[in-house]
Amino acid sequence: MHLPLMTRLFGLLAAAALAAASAFARSPEGPAPEKGEKPDVTSRGGLRIGSVLIPWGGAAPVEVKVPDGAPAGPQACVFNATYEMTNLGGGATGAPFTNRLRVDGAVVATSSGLALNARETKSVTTSPSLPAGTHSIELSLDDDSSVAESRKDNNRFKVQYVLKAPCGATGVTPKK
Repeated sequence: MHLPLMTRLFGLLAAAALAAASAFARSPEGPAPEKGEKPDVTSRGGLRIGSVLIPWGGAAPVEVKVPDGAPAGPQACVFNATYEMTNLGGGATGAPFTNRLRVDGAVVATSSGLALNARETKSVTTSPSLPAGTHSIELSLDDDSSVAESRKDNNRFKVQYVLKAPCGATGVTPKK
């Protein structure tokens, strides 16, 4: 191959690589979405109850320590519960949607008016009252199915926690 031809070929390849890298850099998760792509709402990591992070599918003891939790009576405590929701899809969620946390099937926290842009992640914090004992908590993202997602099979997550009763026994004084 002639040197001038190789130089031109190398220049073309370098320009194409630079253009592709520039398009990729516009989005932290990859190239810009194509028109018509659907959102895909899911969660990663797990549920943080107070200062305890429980990975999705896992179990952990939860202790009442100020400021992690406060008694809601002798058999329940209020905690900050935090999780991340992310949109893996190339389209925004559009209409606002609602997430719910359930303990053994009963709703203990609702977060509504939520929305995600394409490939966006947000942290959500609620303050559910959790009963003492061993219980399952389920997070249901887009619980009312108001988002036209590419997948719906990745919207529910569970963890198990153990909270000893009475909640006030650890020295936490109830709020008045």
